[in-house]
Amino acid sequence: MQGIKPVIFRSFSPFGRAGGLAGSIGAATEKLTGRAGLWFNLKIVLFGGDNTRMTTALLALGSNLGDREAMLRGARAALHTSPGLRVTASSGLYETEPVGGPAGQSPYLNAVLQVETALDPHGLLERCLAVEKHFGRVREAAWGPRTLDVDLLFWGRGIRHEPDLELPHPRLHLRPFVLIPLAELIPDFIHPLSGRTIRDLADSLQPAKGVSRLCQSW
Repeated sequence: MQGIKPVIFRSFSPFGRAGGLAGSIGAATEKLTGRAGLWFNLKIVLFGGDNTRMTTALLALGSNLGDREAMLRGARAALHTSPGLRVTASSGLYETEPVGGPAGQSPYLNAVLQVETALDPHGLLERCLAVEKHFGRVREAAWGPRTLDVDLLFWGRGIRHEPDLELPHPRLHLRPFVLIPLAELIPDFIHPLSGRTIRDLADSLQPAKGVSRLCQSW
């Protein structure tokens, strides 16, 4: 994927907490859903040592209902322990004003994840939707409030125009709450349709109103 270099975890160490990742996701699941145990009864998958072809993808996270940070943490842990998928980097955490949708919504917390995946684009999209559903996402009003949003932004340099999947994400270039954290991770990546770097796209939206960086580590 042009413009993306191997990175270390910038703000997420999956095995850095007491009890390991399994303990973290189990605790997050119990806190958010009242059900103990690992999401989907997943086992931790250790990558490396095989010939599985991995693709770099970028995912956008958002939440404006409930314990927003816990939702994003839980989603990150669920994705990282999901078969065929590992999180390799996280942007900082941003608080943003709602864009569109019903009036009177609460502010969002947003972040972007860089992942390596053995899943094809449809498989990764299905995994994102499953994580949303697990954390209580209900689709009622367009751009309405939600416990969790997991959007597929890029899958490699893939371009898709299908009824249920568009790649790159068709509105990412218009969204400061996506572009600003995305530029932390892949500033020099060239958007395969516009031909512009992510840094350039983010800078073109400056000053970005309603987007405040809260912290790097979460």
